[in-house]
Amino acid sequence: MQSADDHPPGLSETQPAIAETVRRQWSVGAIVAITISIAALLISILEVTNERSGLRAEAWPYLEFRSRYNSEGFAILLTNKGVGPARVRAMVTELDQQPIENLDDAILQTLGPEDAFSYEFYGSSNPAPGVLSPDEVVSAFSVPWDRRSRRLIEAWSERFTAEVCYCSVYDECWISRLDGGDPEPTRQCD
Repeated sequence: MQSADDHPPGLSETQPAIAETVRRQWSVGAIVAITISIAALLISILEVTNERSGLRAEAWPYLEFRSRYNSEGFAILLTNKGVGPARVRAMVTELDQQPIENLDDAILQTLGPEDAFSYEFYGSSNPAPGVLSPDEVVSAFSVPWDRRSRRLIEAWSERFTAEVCYCSVYDECWISRLDGGDPEPTRQCD
């Protein structure tokens, strides 16, 4: 019978020490490998996040209302000044804080039956639902000059409002208003 101090034949006393050293080296190597893997994962996540931010910036729409007065007449223009398409979800126009359902009726109420005019005289476009490409311009309302249109524009100057809600291709949404200012972020267009 072998005693506890005896080794099986062929094993020297140094072999268990060598085996323990190899196990420790493998443990240290495994810890280093895991640490490097975690660092690589974090770097990859950071790169993907930065890439997504870059893609969002490359597809950012920016809708802006402008009023145009010239010798031909008056117009309210909606322009996409961004670098990406604007998915227009809703456009609302109001007169005296009431939604305009029918533009002919709003003109009739403002000018009265003797001076009212209809769509044969003015132009209007509601881009919702639709898509505005970068640098695309839509005339939301335009009218040539005459005494009736001048009266209408003067009467509506402080009473008419418009806003448009639009989204990027990444479903980030904003609201732009005729009264100027930067578009305001919103969760969604109603």
